[in-house]
Amino acid sequence: MPTEIPLERPAGTSVFEVSTLFGDEPVRLRFRWNVRANGDAGAWFMDVRDQDERPVILGVKLVLGVNLCRRSAHPIFQHSLLRLVDTSRTHREATLDDLGTRVVLLHYTTDELFP
Repeated sequence: MPTEIPLERPAGTSVFEVSTLFGDEPVRLRFRWNVRANGDAGAWFMDVRDQDERPVILGVKLVLGVNLCRRSAHPIFQHSLLRLVDTSRTHREATLDDLGTRVVLLHYTTDELFP
Protein backbone atom coordinates (compact mmCIF):
# COMPACT_ATOMS: atom_id res chain seq x y z
CA MET A 1 0.00 0.00 0.00
CA PRO A 2 1.56 3.34 -0.98
CA THR A 3 2.21 6.02 1.61
CA GLU A 4 0.86 9.52 1.10
CA ILE A 5 3.49 12.18 1.74
CA PRO A 6 1.73 15.02 3.57
CA LEU A 7 2.26 18.26 1.67
CA GLU A 8 1.34 20.88 4.23
CA ARG A 9 1.99 24.44 3.17
CA PRO A 10 0.66 27.83 4.17
CA ALA A 11 -2.14 29.00 1.86
CA GLY A 12 -0.87 30.92 -1.15
CA THR A 13 2.74 29.85 -0.60
CA SER A 14 4.53 29.05 -3.85
CA VAL A 15 7.67 27.49 -2.29
CA PHE A 16 7.74 25.01 0.59
CA GLU A 17 9.73 22.06 1.94
CA VAL A 18 8.83 18.72 3.49
CA SER A 19 11.02 16.20 5.31
CA THR A 20 10.11 12.53 4.97
CA LEU A 21 11.54 9.02 4.74
CA PHE A 22 11.91 6.81 1.69
CA GLY A 23 12.22 3.49 3.50
CA ASP A 24 14.98 4.21 6.01
CA GLU A 25 16.41 7.11 3.99
CA PRO A 26 15.62 10.62 5.27
CA VAL A 27 15.02 13.05 2.41
CA ARG A 28 14.05 16.68 2.02
CA LEU A 29 11.56 17.60 -0.71
CA ARG A 30 11.39 21.19 -1.95
CA PHE A 31 8.39 22.25 -4.02
CA ARG A 32 8.13 25.41 -6.09
CA TRP A 33 5.46 26.85 -8.36
CA ASN A 34 6.61 28.21 -11.72
CA VAL A 35 3.98 30.54 -13.18
CA ARG A 36 5.64 30.53 -16.63
CA ALA A 37 5.53 26.75 -17.15
CA ASN A 38 2.89 25.11 -19.36
CA GLY A 39 2.37 28.15 -21.56
CA ASP A 40 1.93 30.39 -18.52
CA ALA A 41 -0.67 28.04 -16.98
CA GLY A 42 1.91 27.21 -14.29
CA ALA A 43 3.28 23.98 -12.87
CA TRP A 44 4.85 22.58 -9.71
CA PHE A 45 8.47 21.41 -9.63
CA MET A 46 10.25 19.33 -7.00
CA ASP A 47 13.84 18.92 -5.78
CA VAL A 48 14.90 15.90 -3.72
CA ARG A 49 17.90 16.13 -1.39
CA ASP A 50 19.39 13.56 0.97
CA GLN A 51 19.85 14.02 4.72
CA ASP A 52 23.11 15.91 4.10
CA GLU A 53 21.34 18.30 1.68
CA ARG A 54 23.12 16.77 -1.33
CA PRO A 55 21.02 16.79 -4.51
CA VAL A 56 19.39 13.48 -5.40
CA ILE A 57 17.34 14.88 -8.30
CA LEU A 58 16.46 18.50 -9.09
CA GLY A 59 13.81 20.25 -11.16
CA VAL A 60 11.31 17.39 -11.49
CA LYS A 61 8.11 18.67 -13.08
CA LEU A 62 5.14 17.28 -11.15
CA VAL A 63 2.91 15.47 -13.62
CA LEU A 64 0.06 13.07 -12.85
CA GLY A 65 0.44 9.33 -13.24
CA VAL A 66 4.16 8.89 -13.91
CA ASN A 67 7.15 7.74 -11.88
CA LEU A 68 8.38 11.23 -11.06
CA CYS A 69 11.98 10.26 -10.36
CA ARG A 70 12.38 7.72 -13.15
CA ARG A 71 15.37 9.57 -14.58
CA SER A 72 17.40 9.40 -11.37
CA ALA A 73 20.04 6.71 -10.98
CA HIS A 74 20.42 7.55 -7.27
CA PRO A 75 20.28 4.47 -5.00
CA ILE A 76 17.27 5.91 -3.13
CA PHE A 77 15.17 5.38 -6.26
CA GLN A 78 16.26 1.79 -6.77
CA HIS A 79 13.65 0.88 -4.15
CA SER A 80 11.25 3.85 -4.28
CA LEU A 81 8.81 5.41 -6.70
CA LEU A 82 6.95 8.74 -6.42
CA ARG A 83 3.67 9.37 -8.19
CA LEU A 84 1.06 12.15 -8.20
CA VAL A 85 -2.61 11.16 -8.05
CA ASP A 86 -5.68 13.31 -8.67
CA THR A 87 -8.13 12.25 -5.94
CA SER A 88 -11.05 13.84 -7.81
CA ARG A 89 -10.40 11.52 -10.79
CA THR A 90 -10.77 14.43 -13.20
CA HIS A 91 -7.18 14.02 -14.43
CA ARG A 92 -6.37 17.72 -13.96
CA GLU A 93 -2.78 18.63 -13.12
CA ALA A 94 -2.07 20.31 -9.78
CA THR A 95 -2.66 24.05 -9.62
CA LEU A 96 -1.09 26.49 -7.19
CA ASP A 97 -3.85 25.84 -4.67
CA ASP A 98 -4.47 22.09 -4.77
CA LEU A 99 -1.12 20.32 -4.46
CA GLY A 100 -1.50 18.28 -1.28
CA THR A 101 -5.30 18.44 -1.30
CA ARG A 102 -6.92 17.36 -4.59
CA VAL A 103 -3.57 16.18 -5.95
CA VAL A 104 -1.53 14.04 -3.56
CA LEU A 105 2.01 12.66 -3.65
CA LEU A 106 2.34 8.91 -3.08
CA HIS A 107 5.50 6.95 -2.22
CA TYR A 108 5.67 3.33 -3.32
CA THR A 109 8.41 0.82 -2.55
CA THR A 110 9.40 -1.65 -5.26
CA ASP A 111 8.24 -4.45 -2.93
CA GLU A 112 4.72 -2.96 -3.08
CA LEU A 113 4.83 -2.73 -6.85
CA PHE A 114 6.47 -6.11 -7.47
CA PRO A 115 5.56 -8.45 -4.59
